[in-house]
Amino acid sequence: MRRFVVAAAASAFALALAACGSDDAGTGAPAPSAAGAADAAETASACAEAVRISKDGAAAFEPGVSKLLELAVEGDEAKLAAAEEEFRTTLTAWSDKLTEFAGEPVEADVRAALTEGAATVRKIADPADNTPVNAAKDALTGVADKITSACA
Repeated sequence: MRRFVVAAAASAFALALAACGSDDAGTGAPAPSAAGAADAAETASACAEAVRISKDGAAAFEPGVSKLLELAVEGDEAKLAAAEEEFRTTLTAWSDKLTEFAGEPVEADVRAALTEGAATVRKIADPADNTPVNAAKDALTGVADKITSACA
């Protein structure tokens, strides 16, 4: 059942991540060198999008789980399996995006938050993961909070 619950959230995540664009948000003071200024710009760009997709993803988790539960009650195994696959794919895409941002020349504390966040989301996306729904929701909210804090 937990597997199906996680799948429902994927649908909501897909919508949330699809709506994500790219904004600039400043973090920290620019470094005096050209390379430092580039790192600050990369950090600001990565932060803006990482914060947005993480907040959207965390907010979409509970409605996604509700959707999976509705499909489970309906009893349509094919729809449920497809929704679960979509849910997990969306979580994995979120994790992959955070990993991508962590690979950019960003500030060390931001890189750490992105890397940790990616690992948490990837764990919850794993079909073998048995994290209770409330704990998964809290963990995903924590990802968004940690990234937001590192980027502040």
